Amino acid sequence: MPCGARPASSRGSPFHSLEVILAARREPYHLAGFVSIPFLLLILVDGFWKPALLRGPFIAYWSFDFAKWILLPILLLAILHRRSDVVGADYGLAAPLGMADLVYIFPLPFFSLFFADLVAVQVSARLLGYPQPYFDLEKALAALGPLWIVGTIYTAATAAFWESVFFIGLPWLWFSRTRAVSQRERLAFTLLTAGLFALAHWENGAPNSIGAFIFQCIAVWWFLRLRTLWPVVAAHFAVDVIYFWPRVT
Repeated sequence: MPCGARPASSRGSPFHSLEVILAARREPYHLAGFVSIPFLLLILVDGFWKPALLRGPFIAYWSFDFAKWILLPILLLAILHRRSDVVGADYGLAAPLGMADLVYIFPLPFFSLFFADLVAVQVSARLLGYPQPYFDLEKALAALGPLWIVGTIYTAATAAFWESVFFIGLPWLWFSRTRAVSQRERLAFTLLTAGLFALAHWENGAPNSIGAFIFQCIAVWWFLRLRTLWPVVAAHFAVDVIYFWPRVT
C-alpha cells in the first residue's frame, strides 16, 4: 500500500463520513469573497457622485446612504447564508473571549487605532500642504439639522460594522478557511485589505487615505490576534464618533 494511503475499509468508517461532511462544509466558503465584491466596488466609486447628491435634496444623499450601508450588505449576507449556510460567527462576529474580556480588551485596539490614525493623518496633511477633500461628510450631517447627532451615530455605527465585515471578516474567511496561512500570507492579506480600505476613502483626501491604511493594518492585526471582529468594530465606532462629532458642532 502506498505511503499515506488509507485502507479501503476506512471509507465506510465514521471518520471518513466526518471528513466528507467537513469537506462539503468548506467548499462554499469561496462565495464569501464573491459577495464582498459588489459592496467593495460601490464603496470604491461612490465618492464620484456623493458631492452631486449633496447638492440636491438631503433626502437623496441619505436614501443612497441607507441603500449602501443597510440594504445592500444585508442582501449580500442573506445570499451568502442561503447559498453557503455561512453565519456571522464564520466571519468574525463571535465573542470567544467572553463579554467581560472584550470590555477589558477594548481600550487597547481603541487607543492604538485612534492615535495611529490621528498621527498618520496629521503628519501626512502637514507634508502634503493640507489638501482639500473631494467630499466632506460635515455637509451631509449638517443637512440633517437637529438630527445631526442621530446621523453621526448612524454613520459611525454602519461604517464600523460593515467595513469590518466586508474588508476584514469575509475576505479572511475566503482567504483562510480551507488552508493554513503562513505569516507571509497574513502580511500580504493585511497590506491588500489596507490598500483597498485606503482607496475606499480617497474622496476624503490623501491624508485621510494614508490614515485609513495605517488604521486598517492595525485593525487586521487585532482581528487576527483576537479572532473576533467585535473589539475592532467597537473601536472603529468610537474613533469615528470622535472624528465626526467635533466637526459638526
